[in-house]
Amino acid sequence: MEFKRRNGGPPMGGSSQAKRGKVNGEWEDSPSQFEEELLMFDEAEMDMEDMEGQAGHDVIPVGDLFSADLNPRWRRPHAPTLDPSSETLVFQQIDLDYYLGNSVAGMPGQSQAKVPIIRMFGVTDSGNSVCCHVHGFAPYFYVPAPSGFSSNYLGEFKRELNSVVLKDMRSNKDNISITVLAVDICRKESMYGYHGQRSLDFLRITMAMPRLIAPAKRLLEQGFKFGPFPVQSYQAYEANIDFEIRLVWLNFDHFILLEKST
Repeated sequence: MEFKRRNGGPPMGGSSQAKRGKVNGEWEDSPSQFEEELLMFDEAEMDMEDMEGQAGHDVIPVGDLFSADLNPRWRRPHAPTLDPSSETLVFQQIDLDYYLGNSVAGMPGQSQAKVPIIRMFGVTDSGNSVCCHVHGFAPYFYVPAPSGFSSNYLGEFKRELNSVVLKDMRSNKDNISITVLAVDICRKESMYGYHGQRSLDFLRITMAMPRLIAPAKRLLEQGFKFGPFPVQSYQAYEANIDFEIRLVWLNFDHFILLEKST
């Protein structure tokens, strides 16, 4: 290992230097024995890494490291044919996400242009990869029903909320015309505060897309008016649950298989 000289001065190492003694009237900096041993270990480790890397390139090319021909253990069995209308597909879910796609004829869900489709990735017991596209699941959240609310006001509530959400949109590149898919009444019990386990009427608001929940929640909390009911603020419940997580949480079992890969 060579040591560089700083500005024509004494040799300097890469780490801290220890001053030895005064030679010819000047202090000379030189690495200590401990630092020299560390440098030797570093050089030996780098040499070993170079040898291992070269050996790896000589034996198996990097691009073919996981090739089934060179590594038989990665070879998977041929995927059997499957009729989704009469047969079930059992697989272990590994990951999932969602995307906005066009509605497909014959699939559950809305018939509008863009619908949320959950994509589940997994593997069967035989080792085949699976990509399952789930149709018909829409995002929703809850708000307490106002006093005096009945099922007769559901349509008016839905139309007015749909209108204000559309007006609130800065851009509509997906050409959305319907933001609120449904509004239903259900009996729920709030987890906040003490109320003696008293059930109340809640409105379950189903939106067309996951990204529409946030503006609908904000508009309802700021103050919303419809029909004969005055302007009032609605507290949102379960509006922060991820779209995909809610599907898993509900153990939704009506999966529609559109595509599988080997």
